[in-house]
Amino acid sequence: MLAAVANGTSIGTAWWIQLIAVCLLLFSVTLSERMRLLACIAGSGIMLTSLALTGHAVMHEGWTGLLHQANDVLHVWSVGAWIGALPIVLMVLSDRYRRVYPDMVNTILRRFSNIGHAVVALVFLTGLLNTLLILGRLPLDFHFRYQALLTMKILVAGAMMAIAVFNRYVLVPSMRHHRHALRQLYRLTLAEILLSWVALMLLAWLGMLQPN
Repeated sequence: MLAAVANGTSIGTAWWIQLIAVCLLLFSVTLSERMRLLACIAGSGIMLTSLALTGHAVMHEGWTGLLHQANDVLHVWSVGAWIGALPIVLMVLSDRYRRVYPDMVNTILRRFSNIGHAVVALVFLTGLLNTLLILGRLPLDFHFRYQALLTMKILVAGAMMAIAVFNRYVLVPSMRHHRHALRQLYRLTLAEILLSWVALMLLAWLGMLQPN
């Protein structure tokens, strides 16, 4: 029965892909530093890709199904890049890191913010296309729990985007002149991480519900 599921269903395909990802992550322990980084990136990317092979991403067939899964892969990659980078930003903002690398903090934050523009835009656009592919419209019918929870998830993601914009255009430029800006940036980054947990919990719940 397990063999039939593993070799004949989309969930089974996701299992095989996750197994490949785990093997890559295991190899990353013993390889050189550069290869370790590449193995971690590839393993993480493949693991995220497996999420697009289950759930609502496989509700269509043909070209529409391929478009939905490809879009979902881009969505989980961009979300993974955004959420996955936030703990690193929090580490960079810590007192210990700033004492050891005082000249690198501003450079790292600016580069992260610049790349963040593309990542956040990709999260928004792929999320919008996912919604249209699943519902055919915006989630405005709150009689269905799926659409109500999806609206909550969109609001949470919108709050994260608002914080990211405020951090980039208000706090990061003022870090050189105002000491409190760095502390506020740390707190708002922590708030982004907490909001991302809420969004992921809502996403897990959505995956078990009928859209309409």
